[in-house]
Amino acid sequence: MKKNRIVIIVWLIFEKFGLILLSACSFLAFAFYLTPAQLGLGTLTIALCEMVSAFYSSTLENPLVKRNCESKSELSGVFWIGGTIAGSTMVLIAFIFCFFNSSSSVWQMLLFSSISVVVSIQSRPFIAILRHKRQFKNLALRTLWGKLIGALAGILSAIYGAGEWALIIQLTIMNSIAYIILMFSDASFIKSKPAIADFYSITIEGLAIGFRKLLDGLFGRLLILVLSFTASPTLVGYYAFGRRLVNLPLQAVITAMASYSLPVFSKRVTQPKVLSHLFIELTFCVFLILFPAFVIMGLFGKEIITDVFGEKWKDSVLFFSLVSIIAGLRILEVFSQSLQAAFGKSSIGIKLDILRVCVSLILAFFASEFYGLVGIAAVIFFDTVFIILIRFISVNQLLKFKYTKFWLEVLTVVVSTLSNAYFVNYIIQTLKPDIFMLIGIGCFCVVLQILVYFLVFGNWFNRLKLVLFDKH
Repeated sequence: MKKNRIVIIVWLIFEKFGLILLSACSFLAFAFYLTPAQLGLGTLTIALCEMVSAFYSSTLENPLVKRNCESKSELSGVFWIGGTIAGSTMVLIAFIFCFFNSSSSVWQMLLFSSISVVVSIQSRPFIAILRHKRQFKNLALRTLWGKLIGALAGILSAIYGAGEWALIIQLTIMNSIAYIILMFSDASFIKSKPAIADFYSITIEGLAIGFRKLLDGLFGRLLILVLSFTASPTLVGYYAFGRRLVNLPLQAVITAMASYSLPVFSKRVTQPKVLSHLFIELTFCVFLILFPAFVIMGLFGKEIITDVFGEKWKDSVLFFSLVSIIAGLRILEVFSQSLQAAFGKSSIGIKLDILRVCVSLILAFFASEFYGLVGIAAVIFFDTVFIILIRFISVNQLLKFKYTKFWLEVLTVVVSTLSNAYFVNYIIQTLKPDIFMLIGIGCFCVVLQILVYFLVFGNWFNRLKLVLFDKH
């Protein structure tokens, strides 16, 4: 059991961070071979595709996992009916774009990328089955092969002058290859007759999850739109650059933890005391490790950004450091949505989420105009705090636990980590180190963080081992 759990976690990490590496490679190639306008058109198309795909995927996949993937009619319904609805949605969006601007290539790319959306949704039953069985190795290999072949196709397309279509080619081939690999697993449910009633039941149960997933990405996408009205294109570029560098590892962590935790939580919904303890311990231990990791990323990343990407990105350094710290705070809510999904209560907090998005966008409109990127970082911090409060208010309606002890420990992690970071940053600013000395200071920073943890938490390593190896 212990060995199996470690293998599962390793494959989850391998999959998600392997995707980060491949995404980084393709992004650099696109930045080199595409013009800003081409990159913008492709990014806009992909953003719309991902919004549709994320909404339907979250709506349809999580209820299947929660129901243990036992009904073939439910699996078949998601495959056939879900795929049809998702494809029709993309065609509708494409024709809307064509109506307003038929000369743009966006509507054509949207039509083509409907293939990507359809195969992504039709993959949900296969992925739900593998998640339920905890076969994360198979999921990781399928995703990485798709990403690898898709990235190569996209890069070659960019080299040979495909322009903005290179991004769409990458996305479509990536999802299609992953889909084909899944088809070699148990696909017997495809032959079952889809039941509209079962599909409706799945959709109703997962609708709140889908809306929440849509809301999670909506703020970031609409924030770019707000910046385009209130700030210069250069400022928008700095924002997109800094946010992307942070979001790649953050989203990898969030999706990996969500994939692991939902089936674990679903099996314990009838044991509230056990689940309450598990939720708190998992949240705290993951935060204990990953919050310092993001702070360190922001601390040392700002020292090498201009060396790697050039002086033109110098003005994004402070924003990148601030957003890295804020991203570390997001770890506190990494398990909350999985917990709500396990109880079938994902609708809790949706109204507050809608209010959060609206208020944050209004604040961003004024903050960006008067305070630039520092104002946007402040708004992102406000949005993150709002998210964490909403998640724990929602969780409190499902489980009861001792808030005071938990938040005191969280505060201890934050204060000790930021104090350590301030001290190390002082050393960096004083010594002005070269790359080799910077590596040495980085190692010192990690060792110092570990020693500080032993000072404030005692033998915290045993607590981590207990969470990792205890039965759950």
